[in-house]
Amino acid sequence: MPILVRNITGREPDPPKCGCGTWIRHWEKNSKQSVKKCCALACFSKATDGGHVQRKDIKENSWFIIPLCHDCNVQFGKEFDVNDDTFFVPVGELSNCKS
Repeated sequence: MPILVRNITGREPDPPKCGCGTWIRHWEKNSKQSVKKCCALACFSKATDGGHVQRKDIKENSWFIIPLCHDCNVQFGKEFDVNDDTFFVPVGELSNCKS
């Protein structure tokens, strides 16, 4: 079953402070997965960005990183479905980064 997320509105986030260099690399290291395609359900482009999203299926407003193509990543504030096997890396857990 797809998971509804909202792309977080705002300026382009600073690189992660954990040493990964980019958010997409941070996602790869913490998920232990290779980036393939964009996680947006209706998109088939290659994932190039670590998109900052909030899950709509949980009550807290935590931020997560997921792989998105650039076109999907810059649609700030938009809600869309992602694949149910998407691995969500919490943004706030940089101290646990495996870089």
